[in-house]
Amino acid sequence: MRGIDWGRSRTRRNRVTVALLVPPVGPASDLMRTTVLRANALIQDHEVEVVGVGRAVPRPADLEPDIDFRTLEGAATDAGLAALSADILVTSTAGLLAKASLLCRRDAALIHLETTVLGETEAETLAAFASRADAIVTPTASGQDRLRDLLGPVASRVRLLPSPAPSAPRSALERPVVLAVGRADGTRQHDHAVRAFGRVADQLPGWRLRLIGSGPGRGRLQAIADRERFGDRIELADTVRMDAELSAASIGLLTSRSEGDQLALLHAMSAGLPVIAYDCPTVPSEVLTHGVDGYLTPQGDEAAVAERLLLLARDADLRARVGEAALATTRRFAPASFEAGWREIVSEARASRRLSPAVATKEPGPMLDIRPPTVTPQQFRADLLSVVVREFAVIDGWFVLPGRDGQPPTVVVPDDQRASAIEALGRAGLPDTVSLAITESDGWQVGRGAVAAMCRSLPRMMVRGLSLEPWPDVEGARSHLCDGSGLRAEFWLRDHDGVLHAPGPNPFVRRVRPDHVGTISVEGVTAPGLSVLAGPYYDECRFPIDAVFTWVDDGDPDWHSAKSRALSAAPQGAGNDASSGDARFRNRDELRYSLRSLHTFAPWIRTIHLVTAGQRPSWLVDHPQVRLVDHSEILPADALPTFNSHAIETALHRIEGLSEHFLYFNDDFFLGRPLTPEAFFTAGGLPKVFTAPGPIGVPGSDDPPFEGAAALNRALLHERFGATITQHLLHIPYPLTRSLLGEAVHTFPTQVERTARARFRSSTDVSLVSSLAPHFGMLAGTAVESLLPTRFVDASRPNLPGVLSDLLDRELHTFCIGDHHAYALPHDEVDRLLAGFFDQYFPVRAPWEREPTS
Repeated sequence: MRGIDWGRSRTRRNRVTVALLVPPVGPASDLMRTTVLRANALIQDHEVEVVGVGRAVPRPADLEPDIDFRTLEGAATDAGLAALSADILVTSTAGLLAKASLLCRRDAALIHLETTVLGETEAETLAAFASRADAIVTPTASGQDRLRDLLGPVASRVRLLPSPAPSAPRSALERPVVLAVGRADGTRQHDHAVRAFGRVADQLPGWRLRLIGSGPGRGRLQAIADRERFGDRIELADTVRMDAELSAASIGLLTSRSEGDQLALLHAMSAGLPVIAYDCPTVPSEVLTHGVDGYLTPQGDEAAVAERLLLLARDADLRARVGEAALATTRRFAPASFEAGWREIVSEARASRRLSPAVATKEPGPMLDIRPPTVTPQQFRADLLSVVVREFAVIDGWFVLPGRDGQPPTVVVPDDQRASAIEALGRAGLPDTVSLAITESDGWQVGRGAVAAMCRSLPRMMVRGLSLEPWPDVEGARSHLCDGSGLRAEFWLRDHDGVLHAPGPNPFVRRVRPDHVGTISVEGVTAPGLSVLAGPYYDECRFPIDAVFTWVDDGDPDWHSAKSRALSAAPQGAGNDASSGDARFRNRDELRYSLRSLHTFAPWIRTIHLVTAGQRPSWLVDHPQVRLVDHSEILPADALPTFNSHAIETALHRIEGLSEHFLYFNDDFFLGRPLTPEAFFTAGGLPKVFTAPGPIGVPGSDDPPFEGAAALNRALLHERFGATITQHLLHIPYPLTRSLLGEAVHTFPTQVERTARARFRSSTDVSLVSSLAPHFGMLAGTAVESLLPTRFVDASRPNLPGVLSDLLDRELHTFCIGDHHAYALPHDEVDRLLAGFFDQYFPVRAPWEREPTS
């Protein structure tokens, strides 16, 4: 490559031949430039050729004269690859690695050079053919980590070799030119550079933005500038002599989505340019030290780029200091070190191929022994925030935005306090139940690790934000606390006026002045915040909400005796399985875990009313949040004892102390993840109704009682409103109001009273809470239809193990595990599966549970 003096004679010491295979890219592309570097470094000792595969491209001007250059294209491509006689092959894309593996001579050493950020397809191809490569070379440490994670058994073949810094004429940093170089396509994101320059163009008279590189996006770049009325301040040029361009510029700009190689950045720095770069997931933070030899900004943060442009353009002394430091940094990337490293890799690959070793294997490491937290999501967030408040006491300008719409609270940190905040988290001594994660939305590979360890590597990375989260459990299922359970930290640009600018959208604010910040309470913790935006909010439920459960203990001998006496006196047909069979009352301790789901995922529930036949779960202790309600408190004496859930449900609105708004649960209903009240009620207090896909249909004589009840409900509602209902409702917690139930009871008194006195389910029942009242509300305008992800699990089915495993992905908001009267699996097997599932899904013991005995 021009600008690098390899300083050697042309006397070759051996006849080993090397062929470097490249796809059809231009001679000035990063991939061709890095190929030329490696080819030139080998010419002293090897016969070298560069082979373009796919279509003809011009010979690169920087390629040493002794190196052959040719292309294979069209029908001759595969035959040409098969005919290659080189001792060593070097591929530069995953696709070429695949072709070389399949077509080229098997005894040739194969080196794969990976200088891109792999997409999903490329990663799959590389993983499939990596075992054929004797060495896999990447120029970045982050690329090395990714490749080792991807390649498993052949991870030991991954080698790190940073690219060299080319020499370039020193810029005087006097001309008012901002330079961005690279093909005008999606990767280099020159539109970001144009918009960032446009933000400050009026404040920088005389300065110009010069964009070097061809590509399909050039017309759009000019259009952006013209629309914003600074089109005469940008210059678009094709590839030219880069040394001249660099020496004529004063600021370098790199707004790439990804960078697989250091070349573009090092070339600018070798001219002494101070560079502003997006901290994409590879190169920039491995080369630049923010504020010393350049500036890093979070990916996509155009406002931060504009602020740094303003800073450097206005301050010639600062440009000179940063430019001098940039030039000093490039000395770490000396050409001599690169050449020695590349020669060593080639030599080792050749020796390895001669020995023809078996594919290396790597024993998997031990599974990380981190146990899930033993607190609820709300407590987890509160505990984390308490630590942050304590540790951030010495950090200037930070504050907290509350969580909204099920998202966690966000700790906002000025970007100039980034290093201090990360250091504070690292020394906080957070327990090993907490992890620190980089999220996909930042453009980085998802990364998760112990907090202290992650904090040691993060200060150089300009990620937009971080998350403090619970670890997944040791079985690989997601943590029982689920998404949104931790805290997010975001780094906001602080401009020259001290104003903080949000790096992306949020529900609250785009910019914050220091005088906006006061004190608020978030998750019960007092913290700096925006008191004017502290809530409660217009779309939130601000009324108390209770929960009602109906439950019986089928192991109670007195209850069984009463049931037998009632059956003997009941009309013929009342004793069938659908109305009184054991499956309707089978108890697998579901109630304990259903209540745990409330404790874990709905801490906003005020009081839980447990409606029973004078029974009490053995594990339930007195607790102010749980109230036992006997059937005799809500039903008339002549309706007791009852074994009909339809009958019990006709009287729920009579529970003493019950809030106007409540959720009705069967004991086999479960919340599956953290939910807000707004999942069940509108902010104005209307209950939501969740219709099922199954139609009510036309009733038949063999239908179970719930079908008959639905048909009767339909007839009553049609008579009252002149409209026909067609769908059942989902088997899901039912949002209700006492007023709605009372109005339905008042409208259909005869049918409700008859249902209340039916001791077992019958064809003359109405199903008040699970169909009649919700549909009544929709027709009367006092309830609204909505959606909620849910699933009904039939415990009698043979696929029960797989279904339970799927549920542990914790994607569903609610689920129900119902029984049937005939089972595909033995009863004890079903009991074992469900017991294990419940303990794994709901490990947090509720405060109303008796302490377990040892």
